[in-house]
Amino acid sequence: MLKFLIEKEFKQIGRNSFLPKIIVVMPLMVMLVFPWAANQEIKEVKLSIIDNDHSSYSERLVNKIDASGYFKLTDISTTYPEAMRHIESGKSDIILVIQDEFEKNLVNEGRARVMISANSVNSTKGGLGSSYLSSIFADYAGELREEQGGQAMVTATEVPSFGVISQFKFNSHLDYKIFMVPALMVMLLTMLCGFLPALNIVAEKEAATIEQINVTPVKKLMFVLAKLIPYWVIGFAVLAICMGLGILAYGIYPVGSLLSIFLFTTIYI
Repeated sequence: MLKFLIEKEFKQIGRNSFLPKIIVVMPLMVMLVFPWAANQEIKEVKLSIIDNDHSSYSERLVNKIDASGYFKLTDISTTYPEAMRHIESGKSDIILVIQDEFEKNLVNEGRARVMISANSVNSTKGGLGSSYLSSIFADYAGELREEQGGQAMVTATEVPSFGVISQFKFNSHLDYKIFMVPALMVMLLTMLCGFLPALNIVAEKEAATIEQINVTPVKKLMFVLAKLIPYWVIGFAVLAICMGLGILAYGIYPVGSLLSIFLFTTIYI
């Protein structure tokens, strides 16, 4: 009995002019458009720099920050009070102070200090901007370490007695698309496999065919399972499409067992 009901559902889906388009087009649109449109990355953080060293190393660091695309250099100040006036007037969001003897300390001691002062009026912009700077510092230290043959080099923020080092293991460069793609996959599964079966049952009632089913020996549980199982299969197909698009378009590969992913997808659906 269940087999014939499932066969009926697949035939109804195939005859529907709207559902197959939704099942195919919706994952493509969501996976290829939304990660670019629904992007909460902070771009063009206004940065004021105080370079007290004026060396080739500090100039290289400034150029690396400028080339990252996250910051807009609004001012190269000479003193901290001058840079603070730009913060107070809204011309800058973050102040970066490169201490004197920056290059000397890097070469001789393998470490140097910089100071980040973020405007916390916009806490999101200040916090993410500081994180972007920390990531750039880590990349810069890695480049110098490779050039020096593996000698340890650390570029640390200046704090009085203790420091907090943030490390983003999952998404080290805070690329928002890496956060969005898995979330959109779950959203698609919820919409296609959660809402569509419910709408399908409602459509049966609107077409008055549910009255015909009520007078048959078909039990309610079997009727609901017949509505859900086809969308389980569709959910697996959508998940495979989304994973393929994630690999091809964004270079995001699933880590771990694919069997576990599909198993928990089955439970979720």
